[in-house]
Amino acid sequence: MKRITNLLIAMTVMVFTFTSCEDVPSPFGHVSLPGADDDISAIEPSGTGTEADPYNVQAIIDIVKALDADVDTEQTYYVKGIVTNIPEGSNGISTSYNNATFYISDDASGSNSFYVFRCKGLGGGDITDENFLKVGDEVVICSTTWVNYKGNTPETKQGAAYIVSINGSTEAGGGGETPSGAATGSGTEADPFNVQAIIDKVSALDADAALTETYYVKGIVTNIPEGNYGISASYNNASFYISDDASGSNSFYVFRCKGLGGGDITDENFLKVGDEVVICSTSWVNYKGNTPETSTGAAYIVSINSNGGGGNDQPSTGNAGTLEKPFTPAEANAFVSALAADQNSAEDYYIKGKIIDITDNNQFGTQYGNCTFYISADGTDSGEKFYVFRTLYLGNVKYTDDSWAKPKAGDEVIICGKVVNYRGNTPETVQNQSYIYSLNGQTSANSGGNGGGNDQPSTGGSISVSATDMGFTAQAVATSYTMTDGTILTFGKGGGSNDPKYYDGNYASVRMYAKNTLTITSSKTITKVVITTTEGNGSTKYNGNDTAYAEGGSTVNIKKNSDTEVEFSGLSAKTVNIVNEHSTASGGTQLRVKAIEITYAQ
Repeated sequence: MKRITNLLIAMTVMVFTFTSCEDVPSPFGHVSLPGADDDISAIEPSGTGTEADPYNVQAIIDIVKALDADVDTEQTYYVKGIVTNIPEGSNGISTSYNNATFYISDDASGSNSFYVFRCKGLGGGDITDENFLKVGDEVVICSTTWVNYKGNTPETKQGAAYIVSINGSTEAGGGGETPSGAATGSGTEADPFNVQAIIDKVSALDADAALTETYYVKGIVTNIPEGNYGISASYNNASFYISDDASGSNSFYVFRCKGLGGGDITDENFLKVGDEVVICSTSWVNYKGNTPETSTGAAYIVSINSNGGGGNDQPSTGNAGTLEKPFTPAEANAFVSALAADQNSAEDYYIKGKIIDITDNNQFGTQYGNCTFYISADGTDSGEKFYVFRTLYLGNVKYTDDSWAKPKAGDEVIICGKVVNYRGNTPETVQNQSYIYSLNGQTSANSGGNGGGNDQPSTGGSISVSATDMGFTAQAVATSYTMTDGTILTFGKGGGSNDPKYYDGNYASVRMYAKNTLTITSSKTITKVVITTTEGNGSTKYNGNDTAYAEGGSTVNIKKNSDTEVEFSGLSAKTVNIVNEHSTASGGTQLRVKAIEITYAQ
């Protein structure tokens, strides 16, 4: 955390005028106030920024002033101060826009004022009374985003803040406030966000901007629209609203969500109003700036009423099936047997056991590059055994080098990959979608390389996929695809006018239009992305706008290696967001993704 350490002891109070923010619509701009940009302070920063120990005003001023000009920082902090100025009219408390703008300081003098900009009411509710707040009130505010506006005005980002308490009270003061409760949880599987927490986070996004972070959210189902807009067995997904209680006062829209564990939804009655659900999503969007929701196809149901029951969907595993706690062969059989017939699991699972036997015909070889065998807990045929079908080699690659060690009976292995209940009676791994994670503790091939194929080695290496293998419907919106190593490609509309779409035929590709996004989420650090594009038509190229860029550890501009290949190198992050940036929301040069290759850090 940055802090300003060289504070001036004294300065003359100065009057300054702010220009309007660029948000649209803009009910009011920044207003002038003496002291708002003063560095005069004999007050020491204090607090830790938590709800239990909020920052004082000087502390948040120091933190935000240390930011680069106009660069938002997403970090949730609580701040406590005295209201020292409320501009008049809609520039202050606006019942038209249901928000408030005011200044807070550590004392009534206003010598170290901080600008709370377009803040929501108690608990994030709408402000409907122009008199609900007054100068002299002590407030605690919470914001998820902060900005050093034009490098000289520390403030909250529009719509990112709400009032936690006024004069110690969290209850509405008779002004029509409808507090929706405090945000809780950390967004992990063990400690999901409550509904208010995810509303606060997603509401702070710009209109139609996507947040590609994996979060878990727990809530009560309060509304399920009818027909395909609700639970759709035709499209195997569901759309519904969740809240922190049955009142639905703080509803969040779960949009086109998959079933338990990411499986298809085949029963229109598997979910009902009143059910308590935990959902997980890898992408979130503030649709049109007024509807926080999950991105299409990015969410799935983790549990219903604390269990994995319901429909033909994938049951919950708790913490089992992870690398830290692999399934035993018996546990794997039980889990996979609960899946619908021939339904591949949406996620990879780890299974640990000892090889019972491998016939010569099923052994690893360079012709097919995979291997088939049974495993049991002790390597004997007397106990329960699990069928490992056509699994790949160490590092998730095909077996291409006869000098590599071949597994044998008695070897201890950990298998990682997708599983299927084949024909409803044989639990097994999915052909070529699992691999040996470790062989007697070894996680990489014996010889100098990790082998061929397009799959990911245990460290470094690369993985590639063509658009034709992503499984998208022709002439339909492109959504998400999970590669064989678990890396997820998520196409999004971003700030553009058009959704990205997949087209087949001679120019098979995903068409990324102006401002469309491609988010790549991996368990490993990504260093480079190379995209092969389709051939152009005369002077028309399809290799993206010259202003396209990627964010991942750093921001890198597009590099056009040729008319049909572009590159984003110099990255260093597990999540990379590629944007086909353009000056307007339409037009420009399409980025037609014919194939994509991702390179990982060594």
